[in-house]
Amino acid sequence: MNKDLLYSKPLPLISDFKFNNSVVNVFSDMINRSVPGYKTTLNLINILTSIHFNNKTNIYDIGCSLGDSSAASMRGIINEDYHFFAIDTSKEMINECKKNLLKKYSQKKIIFINNDALKIKFENASIVIFNFTLQFIPIDQRKDLLDRIYKGMNKNGILILSEKILFNNHNTQKNKNILHDKFKSINGYSNLEISQKKDALKKILLPETTNDHILRLQKIGYKNISVIYQCINFSTIIAFK
Repeated sequence: MNKDLLYSKPLPLISDFKFNNSVVNVFSDMINRSVPGYKTTLNLINILTSIHFNNKTNIYDIGCSLGDSSAASMRGIINEDYHFFAIDTSKEMINECKKNLLKKYSQKKIIFINNDALKIKFENASIVIFNFTLQFIPIDQRKDLLDRIYKGMNKNGILILSEKILFNNHNTQKNKNILHDKFKSINGYSNLEISQKKDALKKILLPETTNDHILRLQKIGYKNISVIYQCINFSTIIAFK
């Protein structure tokens, strides 16, 4: 695992964050040191897939990145019959995801798609995963995407949504920010790295409140929506068709 040093030195100009080769090369280290509860989130994806998958259906991992969430899902259904769609807009991510997943899983079962999820047709889906992905999609496009997914899901299909979240109360938000920064500091990031990374992400990663997510899902028609896990300001929500 290559160490994330992308923001370790002062940058004269901080560009918007992109999932390019530089990020791909250090992404495993970056996400584990930046996202509280990341490994627990992967374990939950594994458990939820093993419980709710239906044989001969499709699984979609939207924003699959290096394939951690895809692998976690497939580990829960090793001997089942399925097609797995690993989707990412980043060509660099898809290329690395392909290398990682094809070491262990059959190429026939995995379809790698380098495209915008808004352009994908969803069908016969029993599991759909957004593992810290929706937050990078423009807010005004999220409802349309989730609605199209809903229409392509089978009855009792499950949506697994993990996101960075906001809080309505100013003091609560402030305290969560302090906790998150401390988490990153304990994991070896300097104040400079934390500050520069925030600047790079501020126009790219657009979090919402838990209530925003739940209300949107309810309006579309999802049922039995619940928060099953939260660590500081990162949360996992599940919803069913």
